[in-house]
Amino acid sequence: MGCLQPLPESASLPDERFAPLDDRGIGLGTSALKRGIEEMVNDPEIQERIAQETGDPNLLADFQHGQAPLVSREFRRINPSYFKSRQNWARLVLLVQCVAFNCLQMEPDEASAAEMQELL
Repeated sequence: MGCLQPLPESASLPDERFAPLDDRGIGLGTSALKRGIEEMVNDPEIQERIAQETGDPNLLADFQHGQAPLVSREFRRINPSYFKSRQNWARLVLLVQCVAFNCLQMEPDEASAAEMQELL
């Protein structure tokens, strides 16, 4: 004798003891779930939180590298008069060195501006 027994003819399906069956359409629930997961995956706050909570340096670095273009676009949107030039780049290097000195106690000759930027 097997474990599964056929249902008696008097049994009604779906069983009223459980929540009603969602018969609004195939995949309605899964598409909403997928959309919600995609929104969470693309949310910068959630990405940063996951990167920090896992302690995975590669994940955190990937997150930070992904943020750079977003920050750059936002900067240009807020500062439409900004002009990309060698003078502005030189000022940016000085700014990175200043922040690295104040936050990381790094002297300007300890690393390149790109390395300092990476550490920041």
